[in-house]
Amino acid sequence: MRHLMMTMVALVALIAPQAVHAAWFNLSSTNGETTAVDTDIKTADDGASYLVWCKYTLDVPEAREYYTRQNEFNETVYYRVILYKFTENWNKFNIVQAAYYGEGGKLIYEYSNPDMAATESYVPADSPIEAIGNAAQVIYEVNTNPE
Repeated sequence: MRHLMMTMVALVALIAPQAVHAAWFNLSSTNGETTAVDTDIKTADDGASYLVWCKYTLDVPEAREYYTRQNEFNETVYYRVILYKFTENWNKFNIVQAAYYGEGGKLIYEYSNPDMAATESYVPADSPIEAIGNAAQVIYEVNTNPE
């Protein structure tokens, strides 16, 4: 049922007429943080995996302060973008890159995963990464099979 609901939400957002193309699909907003998925999903490894950018925006000062403290950054984090790589059947993932940005889009910190094979993890059921994978899968299917 949850997958069906996510599918319907993604389809409505993608099919609805828009004056300006929005690159990000807002997936959720909780505890002062909005999670969005880039609608331009790429394939890698000859189509055996999918590259999905996610943007996590810290919407309120309390969320920014908490996240900055937790990660011991010297500058306030306003948002972060993470590139996930999902396997062909969307049941495994890893982080390819991550970047953290401050006010005005100033880069605070960036990370690239040097050992992709060793960090691959199963997608936990009912987790935020599962919701991202489900949304990305629907977005990819709609974009590649627009019928």
